[in-house]
Amino acid sequence: MSISSVSSATSSASYSTNNTNQLAQLQKQEANLEKQLQEINQSKDNSQTKQQKTAQIQSQIEQIEAQIEQIQAEQTSASTGQSQSIGQQMTSANTDDNKTSGENGISILA
Repeated sequence: MSISSVSSATSSASYSTNNTNQLAQLQKQEANLEKQLQEINQSKDNSQTKQQKTAQIQSQIEQIEAQIEQIQAEQTSASTGQSQSIGQQMTSANTDDNKTSGENGISILA
């Protein structure tokens, strides 16, 4: 494996950790908003006020859910791309090793 593939893997791991932290934060926000919805429904506010508050919170929840879906899609895409990239780099490295070994008169099959 070459230095660039190690660097790429490190960069991907750092990107993945950042996304994981963002996901956790968004999920926590969503849970807090769900709790607020329950409090609104149990409040003594009139129905019009409840509807307004509920609509605002529902809108926030939908935005958060969209962000969560986007991050999850990016993670899936990144992990698929990383796996393919590492596989290609390893295949290339093995091919290079075989060529080098063949030049020395020693044949090593990978």
